[in-house]
Amino acid sequence: MLARDFLLEKCQELDLPHAPFATFFDVMDALQRMEVIV
Repeated sequence: MLARDFLLEKCQELDLPHAPFATFFDVMDALQRMEVIV
């Protein structure tokens, strides 16, 4: 799950797998690591 702000806090609090992001480029990098075609 891609998360930032409130969702990021909840993922950390509930120990859920997540990829934090700050910019659209962070999202693109995370998707490439997941082998999703962008």
